[in-house]
Parts: sequence; C-alpha cells; structure tokens
Amino acid sequence: MYFSYSRLIIFATLFWAACGLKLSAVSYYWPCDLTNTTCGWEELIALQNNTGVLGFAMVNPNSGPGPSEIPEFEQLVEICNDDAVPLPLFGYSHTSEGNRGISIIKGEIAAYFSFYPQLNGIFLDEGSNDCNEFDYYHELYTYIKSLKPDATVVINPGTNVPECYSNCSDILVTFESPLSVYKDYVMSPWNLNYPTTRFWHIVYDVYEDELASTLKKMVSNHAGYVYVSDLSGDNPYNANPSYLTEEAKLVMQLDAEMQS
Repeated sequence: MYFSYSRLIIFATLFWAACGLKLSAVSYYWPCDLTNTTCGWEELIALQNNTGVLGFAMVNPNSGPGPSEIPEFEQLVEICNDDAVPLPLFGYSHTSEGNRGISIIKGEIAAYFSFYPQLNGIFLDEGSNDCNEFDYYHELYTYIKSLKPDATVVINPGTNVPECYSNCSDILVTFESPLSVYKDYVMSPWNLNYPTTRFWHIVYDVYEDELASTLKKMVSNHAGYVYVSDLSGDNPYNANPSYLTEEAKLVMQLDAEMQS
C-alpha cells in the first residue's frame, strides 16, 4: 500500500483531535521544600493545579526505588494524589534493552508499590526496539498489572519500534533525543492504528524560539504526550525547562485548536 506522508499527517491530526494533548514531565530530581515556589516539584504541582495540563511526571529516587522508602518521596506522592488536580506519578526502572535481569526489575517494581502505594504506574527506561525481546517486556507488563491492574506501563525505547510493542505497553516513548535529530524524525505508519495517548515524544536541547514549531511537529507525528526542554548534556532532566510555563500555554493552545 502506498502511504503519502501528507495523508498520514491528515489522519494523525484527525485521530489526535479525539484524544487530546498532555505535557508530561521527565522529572529526575529530588523533592525539595514543597512550600518553596522556586522548587521544581512545586512548579509542576502548581502548574497542574492551575491548568491540569500535565499528563504525568516521574519519580526516580536512585535509578530505581532504592533500598527503602524515602520520606521526601512519600510526601511528594501523597501531595500529588491528594491535590485539587492530581498529578499521576510513575516509578523509574531501567531494562538495558532487555538485558537486565527480569527478577531485579520485578523486585524494583514491587518495591515501588510497597514504598509508595499511590504511585500510578511504572516507567521502563532503556527499552528494546526488537520484537525478539517482546516476551521479556510482556512478562514485565503482566507483572505490573498483577500488582496494580490500573497502573500505567510506559516503555521507553526512545525510537520507532515494531508494532509488537503495542501489546506490552500502555504508552511508548517513540522518540527521545535532541532537536537536531528530531528534525528528521518520521513516525512509523502503524502508529495511526492507535490513539495518540499511546505515544510520548521527548525532545531536549531546544531553544525557546524553536519551542512552538517543535510542539507542532510532535502533534503531526501522532504524539499525545509531549515534553520539550532547553536543557542538554548528560542529564537534561535534572530540572524543569526554563520555559515550562510558556510550554504549558502552547500545549493547551494546540489542544484547544485541535479539539475545536
């Protein structure tokens, strides 16, 4: 079958309009004094209470849950669940493209739900994009659902993946790289078989004057969850983007335009 890219964009736009757009934060930083308005987490919580624009954020105590519950994260999870507009939180675990021991990851998942019972999901980082690893990820998906049936399971290959991965995840990160790479990115055509809420794009090293165009490209690539940051380097997720408020406004504007 012949696919016209312009036709794909039209289909993506129509499908997206039915699903909406959410800003979702890659928040790899420690909880701080949540009464401090300059705190990254306080900024996210205030933004959610005022706008409801955030789909979710991440908790990552120690590249995983660590050996025991941490009071600061207990407080954070409680606040994010009890606030006026709850902010769903997902616990971080990495899979090394299917090479990390599955029993280790299961242990981390169980620890997350034991330490922080109100967590809303699990984020499986360093995902594979090879269907040969499907059974590995499907076992993790099934295990997470057995512990908490309504938990959201995110897999992050950071690139396009075969359609097999739609059967072992709720959300797929099908792009995570700098803007210099995203400029040439094109989604896989099979993405259009699913709602935009199944896909999340993460783009960093983006100057503010390229923020709006980057978000529009994410929409055209069928992403229902988006995150753009001006940070770069080894860890572009250790703080919020400097333009977080503006990014939220643009996401809400795009959402309103596409829903009208």
